[in-house]
Amino acid sequence: MECHRKTVTNLDLALKISPPSTVILESLQIQKKYHLKQVESLKLKKQQHERYMKALEYQRRRNPEYLAQQMEKLDKYNELQIAIYHNLDDTDTLLESLQKSRLGGQPEPAAGKAPVDELVSLNHALHLLIHKMAQNFDEYATENENLKEKLRLYEKETENQPAVANSLETGRDALEAIEFHSQELPALAPLELPSFDVSGFENN
Repeated sequence: MECHRKTVTNLDLALKISPPSTVILESLQIQKKYHLKQVESLKLKKQQHERYMKALEYQRRRNPEYLAQQMEKLDKYNELQIAIYHNLDDTDTLLESLQKSRLGGQPEPAAGKAPVDELVSLNHALHLLIHKMAQNFDEYATENENLKEKLRLYEKETENQPAVANSLETGRDALEAIEFHSQELPALAPLELPSFDVSGFENN
């Protein structure tokens, strides 16, 4: 990335001191645009890599075995991404050489092909689409891992629910028994004593 930035700085200096030639100025501007695009591309790659590594670190703490599987997937994904970017770089180099040839006065290929400038624009749009696709892939992968983690936690809670329910039921029964025994007995009405006729005993 730093090399592309230095190249852009040097091209800015060249634009300031270059002779007033439309062809030279256009060539320098095209080169500057190319290197600026490379800087942005490398920034996006770096951000994607950082996000993915954060997600992997989170999984490493949660599940080491799962991390090993994810690292294997990451290696395959990186290989595919590298192959795509190599093809894009080759296309950029080819289009840049075609533009230089056209600016140098050489005739463009015939046979009804699209102009070089249009090809450059389409290639740049392809770059943006691929970067966007890679960014979305990383975001969806991270979101998917978060959802999986939530699902695992939910399943653990579901497994523990019967034991918790039994414990609560036992505790409820114990509380009801304590409450029953602690209740005070209601006050009873006084007993009515029967009346006895003791007059017979008094006469004797």
